[in-house]
Amino acid sequence: MFLMKNVVKVRIYPTVEQKASLSKAFGCARWFWNNSLNATNELYKETVKG
Repeated sequence: MFLMKNVVKVRIYPTVEQKASLSKAFGCARWFWNNSLNATNELYKETVKG
């Protein structure tokens, strides 16, 4: 069975306040990702297990 997926491209134009809020949210997400990655790498170095 062939399934076709539709794609919609959307462009947003945030206000100054929305840009600041998005920047904070993405910054927190980036920090969490990097912190989790560091914890995983440190655990791997200590236990040598994947």
